[in-house]
Amino acid sequence: MLKKLIKYELKKTWKIPALICGIIIVIGLLQEFFRITGLLKLNESGAGDIISSISFLLMMLMSVYLPIRYYKSLYSSEGYFSFTLPASIAEVVSSKMIVGAIWIIAVMASPFITLPLSGAFNSSAPGSEALSSDDICLTIAFIFFILMFSLSNLWISYFSVTVGKSWQKHKLAGTLLCYFCTWLVVGLIALILTGSMEGFLYRIGGNNDGTVTELQRSITLAMDGIGGIILCFILTRASIAVTEDTLNLE
Repeated sequence: MLKKLIKYELKKTWKIPALICGIIIVIGLLQEFFRITGLLKLNESGAGDIISSISFLLMMLMSVYLPIRYYKSLYSSEGYFSFTLPASIAEVVSSKMIVGAIWIIAVMASPFITLPLSGAFNSSAPGSEALSSDDICLTIAFIFFILMFSLSNLWISYFSVTVGKSWQKHKLAGTLLCYFCTWLVVGLIALILTGSMEGFLYRIGGNNDGTVTELQRSITLAMDGIGGIILCFILTRASIAVTEDTLNLE
């Protein structure tokens, strides 16, 4: 039943994510076109900042759209249909989260699709200089970290919406308060763990200037990304448990 629920949710939600992905990819292609041809000096004209801001706003729009969609599909009138299906609450909630993960990763990965065109991995590309092996590892780790960071942020939003729904008279306040508190706790834990990881890596072979190497920084980013995945699993179970305990459709 989970597969059917995921398929239904994909069909229900694909238009907006596809549109946003398409716009971001086109923007990236235009940036590379102007960079390679030199027809427009993006940095000098300020157009580069404007274009980058548009992409950023579109990604933020997606981060807002998905939690709203999550709320409407589970806790509004549409939720009546969702929970009357022959599926468990865990399957219904998980299907929404899985589809949300697909779309947020697709949107956040869109800016990186044009990365090969920049010549980062190919020294023969026009106007570009190839990265070293350590730089490539750092770039891949950074992309992985950004994707997992975006995913964990979405999961915190989902969890906050779920908890906020239990505040019958103050849903928005409950959602915002839960989001802030969860981010605060997660941020402190991540700060402590990241600092400890960097300290350990430096002790076993850091730079002479007191910093970690690019390879070690790549490892830290990768571990942070894995931490984001673990957080998603924890918040998934928590969201399902809260939904089972407090389900009360409007």
